[in-house]
Amino acid sequence: MVVKEFLRDLKVGLVSLGNMFDPDILLLGGAVSQGLRPYLAEIQSWVKERSFPAVGEHMVIDFTYFSNNSGAIGAAPCGAIPGIAGACDIALASGVAPPA
Repeated sequence: MVVKEFLRDLKVGLVSLGNMFDPDILLLGGAVSQGLRPYLAEIQSWVKERSFPAVGEHMVIDFTYFSNNSGAIGAAPCGAIPGIAGACDIALASGVAPPA
């Protein structure tokens, strides 16, 4: 029962994100996403059916390549590149990627 409720809430959230931002791809990561692998086809079809047609026809839902380590790998340049630390602080606080 808990898994069904979680999946329903996740799918509704993904439809909302897709309709708001019209992304080409939505990547799911973190430890929780590892348990979602058996449900990926169900999630993709549900989200595609309920998204705006212009969004659902091209949006792909998949898992991050590095799973639970994706956040750490993405944040690593913030400490390694001189002069970018301030931009990373702002980006991490706002959820926006730092400038390249």
